[in-house]
Amino acid sequence: MRKRAVRLIFLILLGWSFFSFASQATKLLEKADKNWQKRSNRYCLERSKELYLEAYKLDPLSYETNWRLCRFFVYLADILDEKDKAQRKKKTSYAKTAISYGEKAVELDPCGIEGHYYLALAIGQYSLGISVIKALRKGLGSKFLKHINFVLEKKEDFEKGGPLRAIGRYWYKLPWPKRDLKKSLFYLKKAAFIAPRNVR
Repeated sequence: MRKRAVRLIFLILLGWSFFSFASQATKLLEKADKNWQKRSNRYCLERSKELYLEAYKLDPLSYETNWRLCRFFVYLADILDEKDKAQRKKKTSYAKTAISYGEKAVELDPCGIEGHYYLALAIGQYSLGISVIKALRKGLGSKFLKHINFVLEKKEDFEKGGPLRAIGRYWYKLPWPKRDLKKSLFYLKKAAFIAPRNVR
């Protein structure tokens, strides 16, 4: 009887600890998101990274934290030029990190739009880093399409037409004979209709 009581108390305390960590992680995400909105400021960008990683340490199985970290590292990869050798190396590294968080997010919530969207972008950035031809040989083209098509089917106007711009650029970036300028223009026009001022 006593053992059962001790076990029950232990389970209650364990549940409470989990709830407490999750609650703290949520608060950290809120603070991180506020800094993310001001990411053009270097300090805010770094601060958002610190807060997202703190939230991850508290609750590594949080879908919300994983897709945000994927988004963060996609952003870092995107601002680097793959034509510059030094920047290309960093771009590839950031994109690889983004993929790991994105895959975890999709695993945690297979129906989550954010996870699929940012994972697709991460694959795109990684492909640019290692070269599109190498990426195609690795089968990354089909992986990109799998995730971006999932988002297009669910919510094509997500992030102001982001999925449409992403797939439009995909068909444009492909080497001949896979490149399809008609498809590229079709998707990019739809994206421009949704958000005329957004070019990325």
